[in-house]
Amino acid sequence: MGCAFLVRPEALERNRETINKTFLARKSQIGMARLLGPLFVARFLTHRLTVADIERRCLSLLGCSGRGIRGCAPELAMDIDGPEDYAMPSNTVRACDERRRPRQTVRLYFD
Repeated sequence: MGCAFLVRPEALERNRETINKTFLARKSQIGMARLLGPLFVARFLTHRLTVADIERRCLSLLGCSGRGIRGCAPELAMDIDGPEDYAMPSNTVRACDERRRPRQTVRLYFD
């Protein structure tokens, strides 16, 4: 999911190398497969990969826990790689602001 994250800064610093490798491999299926391992890839390809599997792999790769947020709005899954990708969510937030009732809050998180 294009993600909303709550992260301890020391976890980021401790995992800087792994995070950089993951970022560099993010658009390469082979690169991601190398990082995630054959069992993870096999479960994905056979449609047997669960959120719990992903959470366990996060723990083993990073030494810190990660949790999937079940039932969240699909609008959170937005990939913004550059300024041109920002227009649609920005317009959505602006439209929500224009229609918003006084006590309603709209929160969108992008990576």
